[in-house]
Amino acid sequence: MLTIVPYNPVKRNELLSTRNSLDGFYNIFDDFFRSDYSKRQNVLRNVFKVDLIENDNEYIVEADLPGIAKEEISINIEDNSLVISVEHEEEETSEAKNYIHKERHLRSMKRRINLNDVKFESITAKLENGVLNIVVPKDTTTNELRKIEIA
Repeated sequence: MLTIVPYNPVKRNELLSTRNSLDGFYNIFDDFFRSDYSKRQNVLRNVFKVDLIENDNEYIVEADLPGIAKEEISINIEDNSLVISVEHEEEETSEAKNYIHKERHLRSMKRRINLNDVKFESITAKLENGVLNIVVPKDTTTNELRKIEIA
């Protein structure tokens, strides 16, 4: 049984927030005039795409993380789950000395993938061209069915 659970604290907080409903409207204009909006759209939403492929001997997890450095990624095992976390910091700078606008963004993203019957100690990961590939070998040992004699 496999499940993929997206973790997005921002969306939850937005739903619980009592902020002005026009905040999102104004953010649309800020994003529109940002020159690299299309490249960073997924990062700004605090979620990344994950594909899960199953073969006979392994699971392959492919996570799209364009613009994310390997040092910003953490892969952990928690309660038979593979957890991929990203802490991405961005800073928009201007060459002018008297800049009027300067922003910093810290984005945190997390995906949890529940996997059963795997060899967690043999997991390998590689980040190449903005795609994180994680190979999770299956535990192919089968549990024997044995009859227990009652004394």
